[in-house]
Amino acid sequence: MGAFYEELYFDDRDPKDLFLGDSPRQPFFADIVKRWVCGNRLNDDEKKIVASILIFYPEHIVNNGRTEEFIQIIRVSLQQPRLVNPLNPEKGLYLYTWLFLSLLHRRKEESLEVIDHIEKFFFTFCKNFSTAYKDRRSVSGNDVFRNPLDSIYTIFSETLEKAYTDIIALIMDRAELLLLKPDFNISQLPLVPDKKLSAFAGNDLRGEALEFYHKQDYDKAAVLYRKMLVNKFEQPGTLVHLARLELMKGNATQAEIYIVNAWRMRREAPFYVQSRILYFVVLLKMLGSEPFEEWLGCMKEVLSRQDSKMQWDMERLLSKFEKDLHPGHIFFLRALLKTNSGEDEEGLLNQYEPWAKATVIDSESWPDFDIKI
Repeated sequence: MGAFYEELYFDDRDPKDLFLGDSPRQPFFADIVKRWVCGNRLNDDEKKIVASILIFYPEHIVNNGRTEEFIQIIRVSLQQPRLVNPLNPEKGLYLYTWLFLSLLHRRKEESLEVIDHIEKFFFTFCKNFSTAYKDRRSVSGNDVFRNPLDSIYTIFSETLEKAYTDIIALIMDRAELLLLKPDFNISQLPLVPDKKLSAFAGNDLRGEALEFYHKQDYDKAAVLYRKMLVNKFEQPGTLVHLARLELMKGNATQAEIYIVNAWRMRREAPFYVQSRILYFVVLLKMLGSEPFEEWLGCMKEVLSRQDSKMQWDMERLLSKFEKDLHPGHIFFLRALLKTNSGEDEEGLLNQYEPWAKATVIDSESWPDFDIKI
């Protein structure tokens, strides 16, 4: 048996071809994975091989419909000496995959337990590399990992870095994450030690993403926005960009998940981002035919603040939903867009009766905006 596994080679074909075509006579790792995909029973050693490959391709785990079984495979794999080792960076990837699958099954307690494991792993990981561990939960970026971690960042290969980014982005997309605790949001996830995006690098990525958005290449834009999100670059604002993108794709549910996250992080956001978050809250309420009037009082409070207005391109999105909304609502949203962009001092808004009647609501009394699941 030992000689058999010594002869295994990693199959580095393109991932879309992993489960296709005839296998060569000599066993490859991908052949072991194919046996699992086809429903064959595997021994523990084979299961560990499956896990070591599919943690890099979580979409194959989900598409195969055997997520429950894969959670057990991860549990077994984590007992391997190489993964018990607190200095093995792949361990975090196993843990994040476990968290993702637990969220899919809506296992609240198990998900919180895995988050605790992830926090402890990275605490030990950083401590053993003589690096000061700092809580990465600040959206402002003042107390996140800094340059001292650059020395251990070299441990993460490009493949591993991408795998971390992909799995964390998938976790951030889940509505179940918002149900773990009151006000829980993506900023409370313990993240892999990485190079904090500088303001220059983050703005550069955002510029690239906006170019793709304007070209209507939404998938490429989403990849860049999610990279910014995972690297905690201006998360509330990035969530707003992603919400706009998802609505352009017709995915109101995912857009709402992003806006709920952004709303829970609003105190970390500049006023112009708060006004954009509220704009989406009102828009989503209108699209869902839900009462929205109280949110106008919140918007009035924000717009009274200095630096609450900035140019913003939303016309394409409004045009997309024009046929789905009451003409009065479209008039209001366009007027509100002008005000948010600093082009109008509420002259048009005051022609809209619900706005004229709305009473300013102090920020300490703002209502909750929660996910529907």
